Amino acid sequence: MILAAYRRWGEQFVDHLVGMFAVALVDRRRRRLVLARDRLGIKPLYLAESPGRLRFASTLPALLTAGDVDTTIDPVGLHHYLTWHSIVPAPHTILRGVRKLPAATVRVVEADGRSRDRVYWRPDYVRDPAHAGMTAHDWSETIGAALRTAVRRRVVADVPVGVLLSGGLDSSMIVALLAETGARGGYRRSASASTAPAANRATSSATPTWSRGSSGPRTTGSRSRRRAWSPRSTARSAR
Repeated sequence: MILAAYRRWGEQFVDHLVGMFAVALVDRRRRRLVLARDRLGIKPLYLAESPGRLRFASTLPALLTAGDVDTTIDPVGLHHYLTWHSIVPAPHTILRGVRKLPAATVRVVEADGRSRDRVYWRPDYVRDPAHAGMTAHDWSETIGAALRTAVRRRVVADVPVGVLLSGGLDSSMIVALLAETGARGGYRRSASASTAPAANRATSSATPTWSRGSSGPRTTGSRSRRRAWSPRSTARSAR
């Protein structure tokens, strides 16, 4: 889908994507690498540059596996980490030799090493005049409809969809909205479930996984992948 979107709209393909994503595309015909990150920066995209080479990955450990990365602490990143409770705003990371692609950004890296960034989305934080007459009930209905739309979109997946049910308001609401869609799931309890009070076990120690038409417990797994791209080497595809 992403390749088809890029073929049709070029670098503007991100304007047609909804949700969270981190994308790396190698355009062999134009001999360029296109990197993109979702509007809010939910999906990470880490970068490590060295002479004649750019490496990227979805996690820091994946990027560090190949070595040759400066792993000394970035003092600016450390300041943000301690100030913002484990959050390091892009482009910094906790390491000097690793950067992050900023949110809502498309970066195009040419074969000669030149690069350019385009920020494709910025919230304007301005009240829409069309909403001026909305009541509290109207806002409640509008927010509810937006949340239901978001949940329905995320149920559509090639793998089971998991929810970390902590017992808080947000996760409980997501599970309730999932149930509204007709999704059914099973609970996978953690090792601490047997020691938790009976009244809390269903909330604090259970992780439900959901999929349409399935009621049994299912677990999901993920694996980070890293890719390297050299302007002087044969272009290789990446996802």
